[in-house]
Parts: sequence; structure tokens; C-alpha cells
Amino acid sequence: MKKVKVLHFFGRMDIGGAETFVINLFRNINREKIHFEFAVLNSEKGYYDDEINQLGGKIHILPSPKKNFNKYKEQVMKIIVKNEIDVVHSHVHFFQVLTSV
Repeated sequence: MKKVKVLHFFGRMDIGGAETFVINLFRNINREKIHFEFAVLNSEKGYYDDEINQLGGKIHILPSPKKNFNKYKEQVMKIIVKNEIDVVHSHVHFFQVLTSV
């Protein structure tokens, strides 16, 4: 069976309610069946970045949509296509505009 690939959108993977909840899921899912990737806007290292990498996840740093929305949108679509993402889940209100398309 094909592994389901999920892309989560966050500002940065720091200690926060949604971030901690998703990391707890990531720690306990069957990683042979489900793969998590993360798209973030902040290039500064987040609290959970090392753990994400240790668990086999991938972090994508996106350009600011406020500076150049078209470049941002292009990068998101490239990540989704290149990494064969099956599910996109936004935890940040701004990302919902693009992820709803």
C-alpha cells in the first residue's frame, strides 16, 4: 500500500498548541503508512525541527506571501507536486487561502 503523505502548514515549528499536538501525532503514527512534511514561513530554526528530522519528516521553508504571493504560490505547488503530497492541512489562517484551492 502507498504511504500517505501529509503536508502541514505552520509559521514555524515552535512550542505551541497546534505544533505540539501535531508532533505528538507524528511521534505515534505508523510512519510506514503515513509521512509528515511541514511547510513553514520562518527560516529560523524551530523548537521541533531536530525531532521532525529525526522522525523522518521534512521541513520546507517558504518565501513570504506578503512580499511575493506568486512566488509563494509557485513554491507551494512545486512542493506538493514534487513530493507527491496527498493531504494538505493548514494550521495558519493565511495558508488556508491557498490550500483551499
